[in-house]
Amino acid sequence: MRFVVKHGDDVVTKPDDIREIYEQTKLNECWLLANQSIYGDILMALQREEYLRDDLSISVVSTDSCFNIDLDNYLVTTESRFNLVTSTSANNTMQKLELASFQGIYSLT
Repeated sequence: MRFVVKHGDDVVTKPDDIREIYEQTKLNECWLLANQSIYGDILMALQREEYLRDDLSISVVSTDSCFNIDLDNYLVTTESRFNLVTSTSANNTMQKLELASFQGIYSLT
């Protein structure tokens, strides 16, 4: 998981630089929005559409995620890539079989 934080003229990606900006702006509500729990909405949508069926052992795997936090404009965007996978046995070894992949983009203000 990657984080990109914009504050004033600075755009930072290094954890130490992000922590320094956080200490200066910890009351900004954007920090609360930049949380992995928003991925629960994606999982709920998939379950409602019956893509995640227990009987087929289908699961979701996050392959890439990035939170973009713009403190000046009170905007959090997350871009994520997910794969739907199931387990299969080949040559007496369990392997993951990719069924589909998709990208989800959320913007929160």
